[in-house]
Amino acid sequence: MTSNYAYTPEIWPSVFTVLLMIALAIFSWRRRTVPGARVFAITCLIAVPWVAGAVMEVAAVDAAGKLFWFKFQAAWQLPVITALTCFVLEYTWPGRWLTRRNLVLLSVPSLLCLGMILTDSIHHLSWRGFTFADGQVVPLRARGNLLFLAYGYGLAIVGLVVFTWLFVRSPRHRWPVAIMLAGATAGRVLYTLEAAHVLPSGLPFNVPPIAVEYAMYAIALFGFRIFDPIRAARRAVIAQMREGVLVLDPEGRVAGLNPAADSTLMPSTP
Repeated sequence: MTSNYAYTPEIWPSVFTVLLMIALAIFSWRRRTVPGARVFAITCLIAVPWVAGAVMEVAAVDAAGKLFWFKFQAAWQLPVITALTCFVLEYTWPGRWLTRRNLVLLSVPSLLCLGMILTDSIHHLSWRGFTFADGQVVPLRARGNLLFLAYGYGLAIVGLVVFTWLFVRSPRHRWPVAIMLAGATAGRVLYTLEAAHVLPSGLPFNVPPIAVEYAMYAIALFGFRIFDPIRAARRAVIAQMREGVLVLDPEGRVAGLNPAADSTLMPSTP
């Protein structure tokens, strides 16, 4: 593809977001033995092309270039949402849901969406056409695009529900989960407003909505050390103990308990 590009200061928020994601991926991969860290690293790497495409779209001068990079970004959006959902599930229930079969099933919609985008010029199931407003691509979504968009929002809702469950269920996770939950919610809301052209020029200074979400993940990662291997090992040992373990706060309230204590204090009803 041949296109013209010009420097603009508006690329820098997306460039800094790419650098942030690469740093998070490297940091998490070095702690890949901790539950959730490997999946989060992969999530960051998958998100890099999406944001890099935003850099190129902003820098593109002609309509053809902007349209190409718009489609390029669209191809990565559902994989990123799927990977984030996998991270939430693995972080909440390590080793329970991310089986090989489930990973294959979760990857199928992303592959179908990619195939639909690559062959859109034949069937136009992704977009019925495009217009341009203020130098931005405005898509006219077709039925296939709306279907995968609904599926992506469904995955996002699953992640939000799981994080909310963890927030309520595990007091020791509440602060980092609250931060990640706020980031995920803000990212989805901002993306929705931008897609609906309520924010036709994007966020101030052209900050991509996904940057807000990953910034909150960074705060949880570095501020609360959610991938600390020592803490993770301690939690794993306590979780596997047959004896019930309770953790009380200074006021005598239960701040945490392992599965053995949970089953003892809250036995299942027949």
